[in-house]
Amino acid sequence: MKRLVLFFFIALITLIAISCSGLQRRKSGVFHSISSVEHFEFVIQTSGSRLLAFDLHTEWCIPSRILAPTVYEIAKENIEQVSFYKVNTDRFPQIASYFETPGTPLIVFVKNGRIVYGIMGVQSKEKYERIINMYSDTADTDFYTPHNRSSNEMKIDYTKPSSPPL
Repeated sequence: MKRLVLFFFIALITLIAISCSGLQRRKSGVFHSISSVEHFEFVIQTSGSRLLAFDLHTEWCIPSRILAPTVYEIAKENIEQVSFYKVNTDRFPQIASYFETPGTPLIVFVKNGRIVYGIMGVQSKEKYERIINMYSDTADTDFYTPHNRSSNEMKIDYTKPSSPPL
């Protein structure tokens, strides 16, 4: 009997390990990872009119962890309209300072090399989708240059969601 229980326990652990590794592979196809500051600069410079979304987060931040599944879902559903990049601000503080990041999580939308919008904290999925729809289809929009600008020019939305995310 003990052998049977041990067998099922090992089988369960093996299935969980396989499931988790599959999830990681699936997520990596939706998100692009920033591997260096130079890579980040290259992405900004070569994106053209493609809308980019930078998910600035930290591994230890609870709101970043709460937001992660929502961002993954948004990225998966809007893959044709926006390219999502995950940026760990502990690993790349230079990128966080480039965006004058007041904290995490922060999703920054960039188009034509310029910041168009930033959303701070955990917000509703609909709010992110509105921003994507607003900026992904338009070629000419009011942009704010990321250099030599004050943080209020970045249009960071600090509002709290009307109801907590589920």
